[in-house]
Amino acid sequence: MERRKALKNIGLSFGYVAATPTLFSILQSCKNEPDLDWQPSFFTEAQASMVNTITDLILPKTDNLPGAKDLNIPMFIDLSFKELLTEEEKKNIKKGAEETVVKLDNDFSEKSCDSLLASYLNAPADIQQKYLTNIRQNNFDADALIYNFLIKVRANTVWAFKESEFIGEQVQVYEPVPGPFHGCIDWDKKIGYSLS
Repeated sequence: MERRKALKNIGLSFGYVAATPTLFSILQSCKNEPDLDWQPSFFTEAQASMVNTITDLILPKTDNLPGAKDLNIPMFIDLSFKELLTEEEKKNIKKGAEETVVKLDNDFSEKSCDSLLASYLNAPADIQQKYLTNIRQNNFDADALIYNFLIKVRANTVWAFKESEFIGEQVQVYEPVPGPFHGCIDWDKKIGYSLS
């Protein structure tokens, strides 16, 4: 009987030894390190990881439609902010991204980012108006910087989604501009009544 217990304990110890690297990798994967499969050119890696999560919360993947990450919208936002913004806008967006990372305490989980989006973008109208007034007057406190960053990311996410090739051709009604050419047509049949 003692031999069976010993063999059982040896088997369990081998199981623990085999499972230890897996457990450590799970614990290490819980760290808040950026997990990007692209190289940001405007944001830092931490900020780009945050933008990944935020854009995917704004436009999540559904059964019928791809999500923001599937359409490479975070990469598009990174590049468009680098190429299309004025120097002043770039400075404010970068400060806003930095403040947002600080506010999230480097926790870019969906839960944390969703809570942040809700607290700023679903804030009462008077508070949002205060943020907008501060932005217009270039009176950027931390909350105004975060709000400015979030509304720019949200607007660019929705814009990029609508303008993406996949959505334009696969989802929306796609008609080539200026439209198909019909050479010789009978106007009476085309419009349903006689012109004369």
